[in-house]
Amino acid sequence: MTVIDLRDDMYKRRIDVIEIDDGVIYYAEELNSRGSDSVCVYGYSFDESAEQLMSCFVFDDAGYIQHYYTGKNSILVLFENSGNTVWIVKIDKKSGDEVYRKRIPLIGVFSECVAIDDDNILIYTKADKKHKDMFNRCLEETNCSFIATLFDINRNERHFVRDFDTAMLIRNNMQTFTAKGEEWMLLSDSFDNALEKQRIVQKLNCSDNELEESIRVISKKAFLSAVRQKEEDTKPRKIVTAGSKGSIKFECICGDNVLMRARSFVHNAESYCSIPLFGGSITNVLDINGETFFTDIDDGKIYSVSTNGEDIELIGKINTDVQITYPVNIGKIIKCIDDRYVIGENKGDKDYITVYDSELDLKDIYQASGKLKGNILVLY
Repeated sequence: MTVIDLRDDMYKRRIDVIEIDDGVIYYAEELNSRGSDSVCVYGYSFDESAEQLMSCFVFDDAGYIQHYYTGKNSILVLFENSGNTVWIVKIDKKSGDEVYRKRIPLIGVFSECVAIDDDNILIYTKADKKHKDMFNRCLEETNCSFIATLFDINRNERHFVRDFDTAMLIRNNMQTFTAKGEEWMLLSDSFDNALEKQRIVQKLNCSDNELEESIRVISKKAFLSAVRQKEEDTKPRKIVTAGSKGSIKFECICGDNVLMRARSFVHNAESYCSIPLFGGSITNVLDINGETFFTDIDDGKIYSVSTNGEDIELIGKINTDVQITYPVNIGKIIKCIDDRYVIGENKGDKDYITVYDSELDLKDIYQASGKLKGNILVLY
């Protein structure tokens, strides 16, 4: 693995790391000078050990919060202060140039946002005094108090999302993947806790099709097209569902399959299962049996984690067979790299990152925040 220490370069700066990509770390710095707040976005080249200023935004009002999205070619930044306007800035990664900046009025006040890609962003708004009646009608028709609007940066268009069920799935949990030559969105709708759902089912004596959870897929192209054509149903495909007899929870995408955690209320059993991305037969991969697991979402690996005195044993169960024992005091595990290095994190008044080398039994502790990409750890 590679550790890149930028703490000296960023000492005493208010840094928010956005992404590590192709030898460049993108980050934002918050500044306050003479009572004026601003945010500057930089790209730092590892090879050149130098930073490039890409964009700088000076706030015209207090209390702005920024939301970042990193696409294949661009960085999107949305600035909002819970009001009825937002700013959207688009930065080209390759050139470092700011290619779009616009102040956008909203219907209602800002609540949340989710970027679909480099050019399309969903903004969710809630009622204000001016549009109270419109939001009340929305509540009556959709049983939801939000409105979702798609902003198309490239076309400079906005479209209401009429399929609000899909819009809320995108807001709650969306993953993207590429298959069949195009980009897809995977949407999951699950209870946070399977045992809590089981208690609700037993208490309310729910019928078989109540409290449905699902994992669905829809092509990005089809979703955007349906929204632009004002369709009421964007038609995401359900690849697996669970009603009142069980529960499912998306874990990660592994190659051509979705890995999920499934619990049967009937048999009181829980396991990791896989199902093809576009639906098919469910395969039981691993019984859980009350164990604690750590999921590496980026690499599609699952490990069991068990404490033995002052040590923790990490055993690869899915897509890895590594066996490592590491000290319990390294903090919360956030990554296992090269089947050798365990990365731990402690957050508090001061943040610490620990790198434990299991082959040499060596531990390096850094008072720093960290960002991981593959086998690269950036300290700042």
